[in-house]
Amino acid sequence: MAGEQVQCPIWGSSAVLHETQDYGERNVFHSPRTGGKFTLVGSAGKISSLSDDQKARITTYIIDQRRFGISAPIIDRFVVERYKDAPPLTPRRRCDRFLQYLLEHTTNLGGGVYIHNNNQDETGAALAWTESHLIDDLGFIQRYLHKQGLIEIDGNSFFRLTVSGYERLEQLDRNARSSAQAFIAMWFNECMNQAYESGIEMAVRAAGYEPVRIDNTEHANKICDQIIAEIRRSRFVVADFTAEPEKPRGGVYFEAGFAQGLNVPVIWTCRDNVKDYIHFDTRQFNHIFWNTPQELQERLKTRIEAVVGEGPLKPRLTYPARTA
Repeated sequence: MAGEQVQCPIWGSSAVLHETQDYGERNVFHSPRTGGKFTLVGSAGKISSLSDDQKARITTYIIDQRRFGISAPIIDRFVVERYKDAPPLTPRRRCDRFLQYLLEHTTNLGGGVYIHNNNQDETGAALAWTESHLIDDLGFIQRYLHKQGLIEIDGNSFFRLTVSGYERLEQLDRNARSSAQAFIAMWFNECMNQAYESGIEMAVRAAGYEPVRIDNTEHANKICDQIIAEIRRSRFVVADFTAEPEKPRGGVYFEAGFAQGLNVPVIWTCRDNVKDYIHFDTRQFNHIFWNTPQELQERLKTRIEAVVGEGPLKPRLTYPARTA
């Protein structure tokens, strides 16, 4: 029943059943331990049986989806399989995410957040944001950031960003915006060559960025490691979900989701005649549905410049030198 106090189906902590949909097939929970709402689909199976590390990865996905504007991210079998064994966040990333948590939950400059171990709601949200499942992990993150001068701690339970903390967040934002690389996630098949060469590649270059396709990159690493490395250094990702009917490109979904987890913007595209086969968990995103490579080029260039702005490699108008 909506409004009923229940256990979080992921962590077993206190939660509220917010809404039931599709005759019980989908249930929307509000769980402080996951940082807020999420929608659990019956196909997801028994998530509570996963390891704490795996639950933490899925919780990171929930947090990041919510940051991208999805109020109650969907957790189904597809999401569980893709994210339960996703690469863990590095210690540096987990510390940065605590700074981002403070920023998101602070209402005014100089304000802060109470996080007390006796309050499961406050502590659960901080654990969720930092991909932690141990209080000791969270305590280490807080002490490290305090030692670095990025946060202040009053009375062991009140945390606020310092000026250096705000500067660190600004630096993260600048780093994300400085790259000239765009990662391309798509179906590597001959039938997509024209769409890439005359559509995606031309659009990305015209907007001022350098497209990188993993099959066109020389590397000696495992391909999954190389994909992760290239996404990390990219300004944005173009994810094209064109595929054979009822044969979705799982790698593209993974790469788009991983980019979102890093706060790397994702631009979603798909050929119009297969749009009905896009996984329902991503249909809420604003896709560019295209019919021809030319249409894809024009619309993608416009979307790139609107979402991330013109890149550093964009051709500039030059004027001939004036002669006397």
